[in-house]
Amino acid sequence: FALMCFQKLHYLDPDARLYIGGAFIHQAVEHYIPHLLETLLLGNVVFLDGPISDMKKWLRDKHYLLSTAIDDAAMGNVWLAMGYGLRPLVHRFPGVERRLDEAYVFTLAEDFCRIILHGPYDAAAHRSCAERVYQEHGLEHSVMDQIFRAEQELHVAGRQRMAASSLPLESTYKSSVSVIDKAKTA
Repeated sequence: FALMCFQKLHYLDPDARLYIGGAFIHQAVEHYIPHLLETLLLGNVVFLDGPISDMKKWLRDKHYLLSTAIDDAAMGNVWLAMGYGLRPLVHRFPGVERRLDEAYVFTLAEDFCRIILHGPYDAAAHRSCAERVYQEHGLEHSVMDQIFRAEQELHVAGRQRMAASSLPLESTYKSSVSVIDKAKTA
């Protein structure tokens, strides 16, 4: 579903790029995805980056995180990316409304595209939302420390980031993260 969403976005915005990190855990899918990319004419705009050793570095120039997981198993990556200022786009799974504000949830590929092309983007608000979740749920302090360090580094860098990140193919990837990178238009 993530590739279908991205295909629609790329049709509307040819500058969009999708970065997928993680390792395939099923050989059939490892062969299918490149075939699908070729069939959808996305081979030059979707990048399979393999396992990501430094998530902070990989997310640095991204702005959106797309999750098409069917349950909350991928929410850890969603919160981490939000901590770095990325806006999540989470496909509506059962119970998502108890985990995430409705503004970050989409149902149709059209919703996904509308949010990226026309929705507000506020990295500080995304980060604040992640902080609230960590505080409310008493998640480990080490995660909060990681978010605060990222904020300091981003502040020092003093540059505005914009991208889209996605967690597609969760059932077929081991530790998958996908990121869409696109220039924000005025």
